[in-house]
Amino acid sequence: MELSVWHEFREYMLEDDDWYSFSSAVAAARHALGGTDDVAWLRMAIDGTARLVREGAITPGSLTDDGFEPWPGTPEASAERIEREGADYLARGDFPDLSDICWFENPSRPA
Repeated sequence: MELSVWHEFREYMLEDDDWYSFSSAVAAARHALGGTDDVAWLRMAIDGTARLVREGAITPGSLTDDGFEPWPGTPEASAERIEREGADYLARGDFPDLSDICWFENPSRPA
């Protein structure tokens, strides 16, 4: 991933101060990459969020009636889950809906 594109994606993802869906990562990829290639956007969203999870910059989880529920396990296991679920969408030629794959929380910002 080109460094300036990565920085653009990272900045977009970390500016939110609330919970945000995986579709926000696709929007960040669209913002960073431009163009109309939705497969490239999805690939960048998968790779970029997995990288941010491994860095500890964002926490993946699910939204429940009680709020955000982080996934159990290590950041590495969570990043691998994002990659695996994202690869399933790519293999099917499908695109995730708003709440598919996961939601994210920025642990450095108050919820």
